[in-house]
Amino acid sequence: MGKNCPGGHRKQAADAMMGFVKFSLIALACCLPAVQSQFDWATFTNAAAPQVGQATFYGPGGDAQGACSYGPNFANSLGLPATTNTQNTIAMNEADFSTGLSCGMCLMYIGTGGGIGTTPLDTTTWTFAQVTNRCPECLKGSIDINTSGNGRWAEQWYAVDCDVGSSSLTYSVVQGSQYFFEMVVSNARNPIMGISAQIGGKFLPLTRTTNNQWAYYNSQGIYSFPMAIQITCVEGAVLQDTMTSYGVTAGTVQCPATTGSKAAVSAAAAVPTTTAAPITTAAPKTTAGPPTTAVVSATVTASSIPNPNVNTTATAAMASQPSPPPPTTTAAPTTTAAAAPISPSPPPTTTTAAPATVSQIIMDWGQCGGDGSYCLGADCVDAQWPGSACGAGFFCNRYDATWWQCQPYGGAGFGRGTYSTVEGRRRMSRRLASSSRRASTL
Repeated sequence: MGKNCPGGHRKQAADAMMGFVKFSLIALACCLPAVQSQFDWATFTNAAAPQVGQATFYGPGGDAQGACSYGPNFANSLGLPATTNTQNTIAMNEADFSTGLSCGMCLMYIGTGGGIGTTPLDTTTWTFAQVTNRCPECLKGSIDINTSGNGRWAEQWYAVDCDVGSSSLTYSVVQGSQYFFEMVVSNARNPIMGISAQIGGKFLPLTRTTNNQWAYYNSQGIYSFPMAIQITCVEGAVLQDTMTSYGVTAGTVQCPATTGSKAAVSAAAAVPTTTAAPITTAAPKTTAGPPTTAVVSATVTASSIPNPNVNTTATAAMASQPSPPPPTTTAAPTTTAAAAPISPSPPPTTTTAAPATVSQIIMDWGQCGGDGSYCLGADCVDAQWPGSACGAGFFCNRYDATWWQCQPYGGAGFGRGTYSTVEGRRRMSRRLASSSRRASTL
């Protein structure tokens, strides 16, 4: 072999082959279409050609941990006017969830016949619902409904404006410190595409996380309140408003109508008369790893939009911000009741005592120490952060090699893979995306 194919020839052959491979990869990349968002408002609002998929159920009472951060543990906005007349909330499939773009979207859905299980969808009446959650394992067009039921059933849906009336947007700063803040926009007539905040004299696009929080991470200077913001609505309108402080701000603007009233659109949509073929696919998986925490950035431009009346009831529903319940390990994908209070027990040996001088309180399940993720300067130590303390009933305990976390006394540590139900996975996605942020600075 060596005699008939000298080393130099082997090298030339290898180089030629490598060049061919590189050329082929470049040619293939040029031919592939660019990856684009699945979110298309014109398509979603087309009642004459609704989206088609399969409906499943995750039981009532699961919205407190919804991936859109509308629950009481974050924005606490599920009782605002945008929910008026809604009969259910929806966990949207991964493709149409579009990294949070569909959060807050209202829709009409109806069964089209066919499926497996014992609780088929109504095939005679459209149901009005709002997207507050995410279903990572659901296929495009499919929805997971927060009501009791079982099986998979053929369905179709289309988007409509939410019944906000004359109310305005609501802004909730749900997490923050001197280093960052994260806010949630609620009570929108239709989905929000982008937020910019005026920091250091210029408007900067905020980053949208997979749990629908708009984040600023102190990359362009110190922020302060009141803060001018720009809100880009799904149809392109750019609104100007002001966040007055941490916590909840009742806005003065609202996204314009795009689809007309729910009643008018529903009357125009035909009730399906055909029966779909039986669905023979298996029920949704009940175990899955946490979804990725990809983010979407949005850049907006200025424009002038008339301001409707301020919603004077917007802050009432947000008066309290209860902490998220300790994680559960129930396997059934139905209602997950809040766990009873856990009796205190001696903390594990990996914990440290709360510092004598407290400068910041860490949110439940948040990062309270370690040299990974969200720490700066002197904070980056493999121990509890100086000046940090957990809330009542929680203590700072090692989570992994780089994190220390506020965990409940007497409870099992929050570890990866703790949750196995559909609801558990949504809690996991929400916590992995945001639980490491510090809650507030005293």
